[in-house]
Amino acid sequence: MKKDSSRSVNHALISSLTYAAVTLSIFLVMLGLTYVISFMSLFMIVLVPFLTTMFVAKADYKAQLIFISCLILICFVDIQEGFLTMLPNALIGIVYGNLYKRYGVSFITFFLSLIGTYLIELFMLIPTKLIYSISAYDIYSLILNLDEASFNLYFLTFFFFLTLIQLTFTSFMINEDIKKLNLKLKEIKTSDLFDL
Repeated sequence: MKKDSSRSVNHALISSLTYAAVTLSIFLVMLGLTYVISFMSLFMIVLVPFLTTMFVAKADYKAQLIFISCLILICFVDIQEGFLTMLPNALIGIVYGNLYKRYGVSFITFFLSLIGTYLIELFMLIPTKLIYSISAYDIYSLILNLDEASFNLYFLTFFFFLTLIQLTFTSFMINEDIKKLNLKLKEIKTSDLFDL
């Protein structure tokens, strides 16, 4: 009996690592394509969270830790796109995938993912400013043709709405395709929704 249970655990881990290897291979190709295709980062904003969520939905926490470690190494292929686009979007996928496993397609999954995404995106503004001396304030105020000083007052709200649009689009794609995985989700009672 013990042999069968350890065999099934090993099988689950091997299966998760196989999903991780396939997902990371796709990410590696995408990073390589950033040298050739200039708008590849736009595809990464949508595809990376989607593929990561699909992986996380089937993987346990050990496989996720291995996945994150390997992803950080892959990001060195193109440091700018890797660490500023791919890594934060993969983290968004990890957050969404784990919340989906716990709460399914629900408001609480979307809401907590939105908060997590917003915090990840805000945090990524710091290395962008420090490493590349690029201010998101400057870029968005220039695009919207607004005075930088007054735009600073509304920047966090504006950035929240950008995050909301990105997550809405991404979660719509994920929710449509994740049903095909036929995952067995635990039944959630209303009282469990806020039991984090």
